[in-house]
Amino acid sequence: MRLFQLEQATPVVPAPGLALPGLDGTMHQLSDYQGQVVVINFWSTWCAPCRREMPALEKAWQRLKPAGVVVLAVAMQDDPEMVRRFLQESGVTFPILLDQDGKASQQWSFSGIPATFVLDKRSRIIYRAMGLREWDSDEIIHRLIELAERE
Repeated sequence: MRLFQLEQATPVVPAPGLALPGLDGTMHQLSDYQGQVVVINFWSTWCAPCRREMPALEKAWQRLKPAGVVVLAVAMQDDPEMVRRFLQESGVTFPILLDQDGKASQQWSFSGIPATFVLDKRSRIIYRAMGLREWDSDEIIHRLIELAERE
């Protein structure tokens, strides 16, 4: 059952800043996505549960894009070439950001990966998910679409 649940963030707090390059070198800042619901997934290619949940996150993103929900994944302390290889094998197309030294990720409150945070349109942490989730489940998809439509 846990695979389909998102934990309500209590209290609701502003998300820490995030400014990281994507695999293509383009800088992504959290402020670029102000006014959108954002799902931020912290992961690494050496993490088996992370690799396992990525296809479901990709399927979720394909269903969430029309509602304006953004999915970003932060590859923590990972080799960019390993990330590129994984993306080619898995077919993941949403933006992957590189936190090679892990410093940006340290500003977020989690102790293991995968760790995922859902931000509302005001960049506040509304939900969190520590560990593997089935992101493409109807339950999670509907909750995220409702959040995007509500604000």
